[in-house]
Amino acid sequence: MFADALNSIITRAYLAMRREEGQTFVEYSLIGVVIAVGLAATLLLLHPQIATALNDIKDQIVPPPAAS
Repeated sequence: MFADALNSIITRAYLAMRREEGQTFVEYSLIGVVIAVGLAATLLLLHPQIATALNDIKDQIVPPPAAS
């Protein structure tokens, strides 16, 4: 009984490794990770320029406080 269960688990694991759907999923996952890392690196490099642009926009939209 234990041998049958173990054999079933090993067989399923072997067949799962041989399927191409799993490989496709891994490939798409790796592409997603590469895109995410590239996006994060780009945002880190451009952070000062982005912050400056957003502050310039805010200064144009929000009037300065009135002097009392």
